[in-house]
Amino acid sequence: MRLDLFISKKIPEISRSKAKQLILEGKVLISNQIMRKADHRVKTNEYIQVHHEEKDTDELIPQDIPLKIIYEDNSIIAIDKPSGMVVHPGAGNISHTLVNALIFLRLEIKSVGHEKRPGIVHRLDKETSGIIVVAKNQKTYLALQNQFRKREISKEYLAIIHGNLQAKTGKIDYSLGRDLRDRKKISPKTKKGREALTFYKILDEKKGFSFIKLTPKTGRTHQIRVHLSSIGSPILGDKKYGKKKDTFPRMALHSYSIEFFHPEKKEKVKLYSPLPSELKEIWDRL
Repeated sequence: MRLDLFISKKIPEISRSKAKQLILEGKVLISNQIMRKADHRVKTNEYIQVHHEEKDTDELIPQDIPLKIIYEDNSIIAIDKPSGMVVHPGAGNISHTLVNALIFLRLEIKSVGHEKRPGIVHRLDKETSGIIVVAKNQKTYLALQNQFRKREISKEYLAIIHGNLQAKTGKIDYSLGRDLRDRKKISPKTKKGREALTFYKILDEKKGFSFIKLTPKTGRTHQIRVHLSSIGSPILGDKKYGKKKDTFPRMALHSYSIEFFHPEKKEKVKLYSPLPSELKEIWDRL
């Protein structure tokens, strides 16, 4: 096997092109001698050293992380994301994301869409569990992106919130933008607010808590969380926008369903992710 290919197979975070670069730079030694030929054929008992710092590479690393697949065909794969998993690498999260797991499972996704978040056409917060749809080819990626842009995709969420709302159904219609005092937060109190609309329906109530279905008509950052907090009924376990004394270990927000027009099948598809057992149990205990 060629030396550059051998290195990339033995060290997953190093791509073949990166391995070739390291060889040409003299950072690969064979039996303590610098080897500058990427096409060198590796032999039995050769002692190979690779001098490489992981922080120097921007390559996405395939990682063998178990995923729960809800649906898959030639065009899309739908995953039931657990709470606590980041969707794609970013500042502070360079590995163990949904994308790292996806490109290990389906390597072809790595070449779809944005190089840093391949296949991703919509996102969920780290703390939010539930369904997320990923494109497996460029045609599907562009088609789904276009549907999101035109607001033709319908999503439903389930949540447990603090408080009991007067109206059993209604809408929250507050424009959202960066908070005036804390740029890391989203708020209705902002200079440059963008339209944000969320419809809700109360499914069940207990004293001081409600089980609620939410249908966002826009897709602003933290929209559901901020909208519910702004009316005095934040999501249970929301550390960023919720109650300070809330000790629930995870945020009680779940992406329950998504409906879209399938670019290949030319028909509407609706997919579901059941409510996680830990949210069912907390509702029963409240």
